[in-house]
Amino acid sequence: MAGTHEETKDHKLVATIAPFRVFSSMNEAFDQHGRLLATHPAYKLARRHTDAPDAYADALTGSYASDLKYGSKIKSIMKQNFLYRYNL
Repeated sequence: MAGTHEETKDHKLVATIAPFRVFSSMNEAFDQHGRLLATHPAYKLARRHTDAPDAYADALTGSYASDLKYGSKIKSIMKQNFLYRYNL
């Protein structure tokens, strides 16, 4: 358990305690993250947009992330770091 903050729909941050998993290696962490992306219900809508990175990021807002600006933030990071060039 660890302390973190969640954003409410009215843009207020509230303190909360949430469970965080500890991994024995980076490989284990990446493997688990891949399973999460492929199977977790929060990613169901996003998985419909695997050919459209912006739509994928937007679909995570309100499901995977409580941050109401999550999709916009992810798109900004992709743009600033030239990550669109890796689209297949």
